[in-house]
Amino acid sequence: MSRLKASVIVLFAICFISFAVLLSLGSEIYQEAPPIPSKVVTTSGKVIFTKKDIEQGELVWRSMGGHELGSVWGHGSYVAPDWIADWLHRENQAWLNILAKQQFGQLYATLANPKQAFLQQQIRDEIRQNSFNPTTKVITISNDRGLAIDEVIAHNIKLFGNDKSLDKLRQDYAMKNNTIPSREHREELNAFLFWGAWAAVTNRPNENYSYTNNWPYDPSIGNIPTSDNIVWSVLSLVVLLMGIGGLAWY
Repeated sequence: MSRLKASVIVLFAICFISFAVLLSLGSEIYQEAPPIPSKVVTTSGKVIFTKKDIEQGELVWRSMGGHELGSVWGHGSYVAPDWIADWLHRENQAWLNILAKQQFGQLYATLANPKQAFLQQQIRDEIRQNSFNPTTKVITISNDRGLAIDEVIAHNIKLFGNDKSLDKLRQDYAMKNNTIPSREHREELNAFLFWGAWAAVTNRPNENYSYTNNWPYDPSIGNIPTSDNIVWSVLSLVVLLMGIGGLAWY
């Protein structure tokens, strides 16, 4: 057998195996994808987002360049932030302040460490609990979390618009003014970002890790990468480097 013929056979074998693995993993990912709720409501019955809001928000995300401006779940450019990590951080901070004022009459930052740890654990216990009802397809959240979400929504509406108070932040993120001119579209984008954040921090049913394997990293809300996450991330990098090295050597 000639060397050329052997190389072609190896190439086709590699392609076949690669696509078989991709199709298998793709099917598994599709089946285990985080659910899109029919709506997100507070315990008092206030509707925060609907399924239509989330789906339209994804289209808004794509229309503004998507992964060219920041990232979602770690996928995209890194000039602007990962919007899911940004949402989780801002929601967490707003929520902590709401609880601190309610329970201690102070801002969170002014509390002693034991009180801060107490509030952090309260939020961690609630935010990781999966309140998605598979029958009604409704996610129910507490009224306090709803208030924290309202604060994040208000921030993003200003950030993706042209509010003067956030000019410096837009400059840091390499964003233009009025990135999303329509207020309605900015509100829909918030729905998509919330859903992404919910999936990133909410435990899968009967598991102790989220739909995204606790990514992005945020120990304050219990998002610490699982062992599988670390092993497969390192292994994929090692195999990639070995493949490049083998190709260069050949």
